Amino acid sequence: MKKIYFIQAATTYKNRYSVYLPYSVGCLVAYAMQNEVIKSEYSAEKIFFEREKPTVLIEEIKDPFMVAFSVSLWNKEYSKETARIIKERYPECVIVFGGHSVTQDGELLSECPYIDYLIYGEGEEAFSKLLLSLCGHIGKSEVPNLIYRESGKTVITDAKISTELYEYPSPYTTGVFDGLLRDNPDVPFNAVLETNRGCPYGCAYCEWCFTKKLRFFPMQKIKDELLWIARNKIEYCYCADANFGIADRDCETAEYAVSVKKEYGYPFVFRPTYANGGGDTVFEIGKTLNRGGIDKGVTVAYQSLDTEVLRLIGRKNFGAEKNKETAERFAKTGIPTYCELILGLPGETYDSFCSGLCRLLETGNHGSVSVYNCQVYPNSLLGDKEYRKKHGIKSVRVPIEGIHYVADFNGITEYLDIVVETKDLPFENWVKANMFSTTVLTFHSNGLLRFFAMYLFYEKGVLYNSFYNALLDFIMSADGTRINTLFRSFYERYNDTSHGDWVFRDDRLGDIGWYYDEAAYLELSSDADVTYKELEPFLKEYFDDEELFLQLMRFQKNMVRRFGVYECDESFDYDFYTYFSDLSSSTYSELKNGSFDLSVRINDKLHSLEEFAKKTVLFGKRRGETLVFNSRSDLLWKERCSLDKG
Repeated sequence: MKKIYFIQAATTYKNRYSVYLPYSVGCLVAYAMQNEVIKSEYSAEKIFFEREKPTVLIEEIKDPFMVAFSVSLWNKEYSKETARIIKERYPECVIVFGGHSVTQDGELLSECPYIDYLIYGEGEEAFSKLLLSLCGHIGKSEVPNLIYRESGKTVITDAKISTELYEYPSPYTTGVFDGLLRDNPDVPFNAVLETNRGCPYGCAYCEWCFTKKLRFFPMQKIKDELLWIARNKIEYCYCADANFGIADRDCETAEYAVSVKKEYGYPFVFRPTYANGGGDTVFEIGKTLNRGGIDKGVTVAYQSLDTEVLRLIGRKNFGAEKNKETAERFAKTGIPTYCELILGLPGETYDSFCSGLCRLLETGNHGSVSVYNCQVYPNSLLGDKEYRKKHGIKSVRVPIEGIHYVADFNGITEYLDIVVETKDLPFENWVKANMFSTTVLTFHSNGLLRFFAMYLFYEKGVLYNSFYNALLDFIMSADGTRINTLFRSFYERYNDTSHGDWVFRDDRLGDIGWYYDEAAYLELSSDADVTYKELEPFLKEYFDDEELFLQLMRFQKNMVRRFGVYECDESFDYDFYTYFSDLSSSTYSELKNGSFDLSVRINDKLHSLEEFAKKTVLFGKRRGETLVFNSRSDLLWKERCSLDKG
């Protein structure tokens, strides 16, 4: 029997909580071993999923005929180094690379002489036919999606994508992963679920799918896999569909996921990537998962709010108004949503980016907003040389530093390609846009000045764009303040593209990395008295009524969840809570005078800043946990009746 080993290395070495069952290579094994010829010729020996040092891993490989790698951006360099070492020890071993980091031009084959075959696109059929070819049953030219060397030349066979998925067996229910679970009882594996493949759209920054045609797995297979996940006590299930909710039948999948959670207690989370533009199906799915306690929010993926940018990146059908309707619909049902933007897209300017981000606030998206720097993936349109040239796209290759996980790559660094300049966004404006984004997310989304900004917008006509640009200018000129020191450090690091270390780390926050806005919230809220004292000269300029200003300052500070602060009792002459609650639900009512008492009691006492950071930010930011305001169980707001009211 010819021995085959499979390697799908995890993101990092230390953080076992980010380890997924190696779904991609599992699919290859399940598909191949249904073929009787392959079963008689080959033995699937072991699947490696951890990021062990290559010199350690190779000791578990004995007389390999083939080692097959699933290669993505988070394990590409590791896979290359491991393959090189294997080839040195076993020169006759066949090395195969597949996955999203394999491009159809065969670049990896030219770069890495120790690789024998590349499989581009979907791999099940190509891998199985390669095995048949290597044992003499078919010719190499009959293997689709294959790249190899022959007579000193690179040969690329035609691409083929199966139009039907009914013949694709499950790596879960066929027992491919049974040995992994048995041999690694201490690893809390996550799982990947596919209900379909393909995406009808063509977003320039995305390489998710290999076809525009949607192809569906049988519903019974999906249910069997969810049942397997539940019975094997998998806590986190990521649904890898590009557009979950694009089909009516996705409601049935969501309902079944909730039903197995109810019966077995697992998975804790069923996390889909939702279809763009929302719609009735996404709305029903969001309600089902949220009420079933299996999902915490629905993504509204704007990416940009500029119509020209959306046209240039192939998203012209997903305008802001459609997404606004989706967000408002969920808000009325009490289901949290969070918005996404991408900085660095073709056509985006500093002004259009700032305007778009602030339009989210104007349309009622006051909670969780994520802004991601645009990444260039090899199989995306952004990776095309002519497209890059046309739009003046410049990127830098920077190490992956790790957001929300331990960035321990066991001695082998992985890299990202980040867009830092386009024809319409010079590098200095890219830096400034990142600083503006950090300012808005810190002070509005995370809540440190949200109520000031909302009050000024509705009562004084101060646009969010103007307010936060002015705030950034104030912070950058406030020499000697703690806020200035913190934001200056962000500015200097954004300017340093040679290292690209745009992740915040602090031993007090544990050994994982944080986005700058999260770090700023944690730093500034930990000593709120100093923070608001430093901000007072800026904020005071907007107010004529000093008493209103001082009371709003007290309300704002006490609404922010702060480490070590578990209770407060305050009195106010204004009905701030009702006023801002209405505004948060896109309803305006005048700020009422009177006598009001605020009482906050937080029973969940966290004993370290690290514990506070993980619970409040890592696990709670998208639910609004950075503010006490969003948790009525912790807060009592009561109007005191005056004598003239009887």
